[in-house]
Amino acid sequence: MDLKSGDWVTTYGSGIWQIYLLLKHQCADPLTGKETFRTTIFSKRFLSSSFKRLFGQGCCDPSFVSKLGSDDQQRLDAYIANNPAVYEKFKSILS
Repeated sequence: MDLKSGDWVTTYGSGIWQIYLLLKHQCADPLTGKETFRTTIFSKRFLSSSFKRLFGQGCCDPSFVSKLGSDDQQRLDAYIANNPAVYEKFKSILS
């Protein structure tokens, strides 16, 4: 999956999240102890699953992240259009 900063996604945590950092790093595999390269995705939550404001942040492995589906993307776009002040406050987090 081609993920990038700014993408709207779902993660292991409920709600609508936006990626703000993809960190590629070298670390020891916990099972084998061998050095491996991994990516960690950092994201901030904008809305709950029921489309209520719910700010937060987290990080996880890319395997827990999926791009937003088209229906949810349309709902998100409508929410942002109808709630510009909330979206501006969200954008100010970590900027």
